[in-house]
Amino acid sequence: MVTNKSRKTSQSKGRGRKRPRKVSELQLVLLFMTSFIVTLNFHSILKLSVSEPTSSLISLPVSTIGMAATYLESLPAQVLLTTFGWNHPDPYIARQTGRTKFQAGLNRGIEHHPWYNPGGWKAHSAKALPFNSTQRSYVFLDLETCYEENFPNYGWGLTANSDRENGRPYLSSSGGQIRHMKAVCPVIDQILDSPMFQDPRTNHSSVLVLFDCGWNGPPQWSCLNRKHNSKLNQRHVSIVSESQSFSNYRSALDLGLPPPAIHTVPWSPSQEAAIANLEENTRPYLFTFTGNFRHPARQELLKLHDPLAGILVQPHFGGSMNTSFIGRGVHEQFANLKGAYTTLMGQSRFAGVPRGDNLFSYRFTEALSGGCIPVVYADGWVLPFSESLIDWKDIAIIVPERDAARTLEYLNNTTLEKELEMRKRGYDFYKRYMATPEGVIAGIVESLELLLQDSTLKDKRINYR
Repeated sequence: MVTNKSRKTSQSKGRGRKRPRKVSELQLVLLFMTSFIVTLNFHSILKLSVSEPTSSLISLPVSTIGMAATYLESLPAQVLLTTFGWNHPDPYIARQTGRTKFQAGLNRGIEHHPWYNPGGWKAHSAKALPFNSTQRSYVFLDLETCYEENFPNYGWGLTANSDRENGRPYLSSSGGQIRHMKAVCPVIDQILDSPMFQDPRTNHSSVLVLFDCGWNGPPQWSCLNRKHNSKLNQRHVSIVSESQSFSNYRSALDLGLPPPAIHTVPWSPSQEAAIANLEENTRPYLFTFTGNFRHPARQELLKLHDPLAGILVQPHFGGSMNTSFIGRGVHEQFANLKGAYTTLMGQSRFAGVPRGDNLFSYRFTEALSGGCIPVVYADGWVLPFSESLIDWKDIAIIVPERDAARTLEYLNNTTLEKELEMRKRGYDFYKRYMATPEGVIAGIVESLELLLQDSTLKDKRINYR
């Protein structure tokens, strides 16, 4: 953290230069001179720490408040974090608020966003900062609503994937989630009834962002479901969901949330350069998928298995593949397959991403991390972010579940030139918006910026084909 004690500033007068001295007011002026320095240090100067009362911002010198207000007003938007849970002013309450490791990562992405205003929610609640009718506000909730139970340890459940930093409590499944959400839902109503969402000067430009990791379609919690909570439709609320479906989707503001990659494909600089230069065209496998085959779409893919044609579709056992399933007498390149999931992904041109027990699939992000073209079989799944930010037809191939058996027809319609371009775009997009929590939050904010700047804000059905 940058403090007044850890930095020295200098002042020039005429041609002479005075000896550097520590002057807090002057330091603030220098910090506000460039947006980069502001981004790095504004948080530490204006942040209301977890032990600091709401009045601390008001107690700053008038000139400091003036400069802070000028800086804030210069931003096109601000990113805010509420103070009900892990961002609560009381350190004990903050530490006793449970969350998943996935949510902890998203929170880090929020705090690292260049538009993040650490004390903004408290300051606006206390009316310590003026309303700006032209500035947009993206408000994130500091309470768990997602419950991503498979990241980073797939299949281990909420307890193993709880954020235990600083002694935070474990999250529990079933009954524990229900009790937690009974406390969270009234908080959501409280936020939507707050001045930021009620005042005519700001309600048209303030968006409450709520995460949901429900399995299939509408969010599992009624207060996140537009069909059960009318306030979600009366205010600017964005439901950002892993398993977002058209049944609960409002395209004017709702977004898809990128599923976290459980396994990512490591890359060397030379491999990344080859993809960037459209030269990475020697992968041995045309199409691959490893996993279970409980869903009908996956069962159809199993029929495509043809090692001699570079098509591997096979069972997946705990991180390795059943190499005996490949068959006898196949070409040497297939017989020498190492068997690692990420190795196969890194050697595939197209990767199957069929829905399974859930509407979404972690393989979607994993395929992009491997420089593959995802081939998606998940009818009604809203892909990550918004169409305004990314046209997924430029990166992925979306196949109706009923056409899974016709997958090769879709692949054969893709020229090598187009394939290389799609893989490059996909990998570039993954690196920018999906590889880190900071990128995910940037993608969410940029998507909402594009949607809010659309004067119509009308709902429309997405067409990926």
